[in-house]
Amino acid sequence: MIRKRYGKSKKYSIVDGASYSAMSGLVDTYIPAFLVELGSSNFLIGALSALPQFASALSQFFIIPIMKRFNTRKGLNVLFALFQALTILIIALLALSNLNPNFIAVTTVIIYSFYFMFVTFPHPAWGSWMNDLVPQKERAEFFSVRQKFSNTTLFLSTAIGGLALEFFAGFNMFLGFGIIFLAGLLFRLVSTLSLSRMKEPSRDMKKIKELNLSYILKEDPAKLNLLIYLGLSMFAVKLAAPFFVVFSLEILNFTLLDYGLLMTASIITRVFTLSYWAKIIDRFGNKTCLYATGLMISLAPILWILFPNFIALLFVQIFTGFVWGGFELVSLNYVLSSEKADKEPSFVALYNTMNGFFLGLGSITGGLFLTVFSSFTFFGLTSISLLFILSGILRFIPAFIMIPRMKEAMHIKPFNHRNILRRIIVFYPAQGIISKLTHAFNFIETEGKKTEKDLKKTSSLM
Repeated sequence: MIRKRYGKSKKYSIVDGASYSAMSGLVDTYIPAFLVELGSSNFLIGALSALPQFASALSQFFIIPIMKRFNTRKGLNVLFALFQALTILIIALLALSNLNPNFIAVTTVIIYSFYFMFVTFPHPAWGSWMNDLVPQKERAEFFSVRQKFSNTTLFLSTAIGGLALEFFAGFNMFLGFGIIFLAGLLFRLVSTLSLSRMKEPSRDMKKIKELNLSYILKEDPAKLNLLIYLGLSMFAVKLAAPFFVVFSLEILNFTLLDYGLLMTASIITRVFTLSYWAKIIDRFGNKTCLYATGLMISLAPILWILFPNFIALLFVQIFTGFVWGGFELVSLNYVLSSEKADKEPSFVALYNTMNGFFLGLGSITGGLFLTVFSSFTFFGLTSISLLFILSGILRFIPAFIMIPRMKEAMHIKPFNHRNILRRIIVFYPAQGIISKLTHAFNFIETEGKKTEKDLKKTSSLM
């Protein structure tokens, strides 16, 4: 019934996600590179990632009262999407201006903080809205399809953005940044239009129950364990994440096109593996898949140190795209499945608050680390290399210790846990690739035989 009734809304949600990701590929991907071109310090680049996260975390304290006051999830999401579009316009105008580079850089960080806050602020309302539109048994499949389209547009926009900047590098790099940011603005407007055309199932927002950490600690410590794990993981990720662009452009001397291609390699891998992860999550549950991907993402920053050349890093990015696709999908599914409908918006708000705090703390810590230890070396490793290694270690520890203590929120059939990580990460993907290759070869062979028979018939007629 829900599938038929809200079918168009689900399609508009997919268009919204695809358009938003196209914007993100042009704006979020290249804002750090924009600051690098302006000559910004590592501390300011860290602040670019930290301040938006802190602003987002603080804003979550107000979303539940506002949802109760206005009683519309759709209206909040459309309104704040328009606010975000306005911030993109301001950043694009800054890129096209002839103002002082330091002023542009600092102002961009401030405006980008609002940009980020405007998209994360209504996220609990969006999560509640989507939960009513998509039944729980359909969510893994639906979000994998939605994410597949989103990652496809993210890949295309990131690649096109890199090509555009490479073209403009010859005469006016900042004109190129201004143009790709304006293109991002257009995609955000398409996304906003799609949101406005989605239906909103009736729900009284005044009945939402507000949650806090003490309540979750008392009622269900396992959920607090999930929130803390995701927070600690994001802290470790953000220690290094803002500085991959610095490492690429300044340490490895890659071009912006090289950097864009590395980012797209990860994105396109996610596109082709999300359906795999959706099936694996449905079969083995959230907990097992979070454990597998949580351990594997710890390798990503360390591999950048071990293989610091472009071709090798393309393969590294393919691997990281595979595991990150699974991690993001299972994290979203875990959070949305953890509470009942009346508590879900508050739980998502609490998740966003903790996540934002840890993300911001990680970014600012990474920036401070590189500022304080800028000239420090250890066995030939520079400070940024040491930061990447530290990020990998700090991703591994909470995954190894905390995920086994979590509860499984899904109803799944019993399965053999022996060598499950190897089966999920290595055996099943390899089996799928071999199966597809075998199918392709069989198809080619069959078509070849048909062509050969057709040629014999034609020659006999002649």
